[in-house]
Amino acid sequence: MYFGTKAESEHPSLSESTKKAIAKYKHSPSEENKKNLLNSLNKSYDAIIAQKKEKLAIREKEREKNINAWLNGVKRGKNPPFMNLETDNNKGNERQIVAKAISAYNQNKNTQNERTLKETLNAYYEAFLEEQRAHIKETGNLRQERIKASFERFASERFALSKGGKNGTENLNRDEILAEIIANYISIGAEIVPVNPESRVRECKFNALINDAQKAYLQDRSTQNLANLRNAVAEAYQSTLQARIQNVNNAKAKGVRGGAKLLEKIQDSAFLDEQFSELTQQRNLYGRIDRIVTFGSNTATEWNPRQKQDSMRLATALKTGDKNAISYEFNALYSKMLDLQKS
Repeated sequence: MYFGTKAESEHPSLSESTKKAIAKYKHSPSEENKKNLLNSLNKSYDAIIAQKKEKLAIREKEREKNINAWLNGVKRGKNPPFMNLETDNNKGNERQIVAKAISAYNQNKNTQNERTLKETLNAYYEAFLEEQRAHIKETGNLRQERIKASFERFASERFALSKGGKNGTENLNRDEILAEIIANYISIGAEIVPVNPESRVRECKFNALINDAQKAYLQDRSTQNLANLRNAVAEAYQSTLQARIQNVNNAKAKGVRGGAKLLEKIQDSAFLDEQFSELTQQRNLYGRIDRIVTFGSNTATEWNPRQKQDSMRLATALKTGDKNAISYEFNALYSKMLDLQKS
């Protein structure tokens, strides 16, 4: 999950209407309930595509503003956020060109080098937009295949809706999970970018691998297919773990100052509501693995958030609006969560 915009995912959490449709079909698998579930899945898919198009339109509209923000950041000695991404992506060449332009500008801050730098930032932004356009097109092309796969999964015996438990999310409130919101921010490298391409690529890749291996095993429960399924899960876990370790190392290197952007966001009540919903909603296979790595458990079911008392103290400061108290409680908790995530 990245802050500043709602997280984008290949497999977003289930809507309440879809949950109800799944429950009805599993209780009574009639043709009418099947049709209702498929209709709900189609509506959800339409909403996903519409949301992606809306976000693309906003990014196209704010193109000049975002590029200028990157440029001004470089002038202040800071790299654009996308330069801190660790894994390869489709814009690797553009990123290398930006790096060279930044180096040239830092060595000689003349008008020509500034113009060249802005041109390279513009080229990167266009590549980013083109990546989003291609993603939207691909999402539309895969519609029927994904809806069919979703229906098969939700209708199967191996799928069960989360109900919470002794320490389930029904007993939690957002004030108790402020430390975990901080932990999540740390686990993405203490960076705020519009979209997390690396996380999305991992999610697509490993959900496909696990789903394919699981489907093969359910059709033929052989020793080899079981080993393949275990290997797919293990590979997803290891990839997620390595990504989180690197991100936490990045955040740790920045220290408490790396939390400045989150400190600003966490004072927004609507943002906190959104984060609570995001962290406690049921996720897909890869999403659950990611949560186990990041938080120690699947946060949609049995979850006992860490540092509740510290979270409540920060929540109290947020409600009073005392800037000094907010900053003090936030920085103290941020520093603690840096150590916890590192360990």
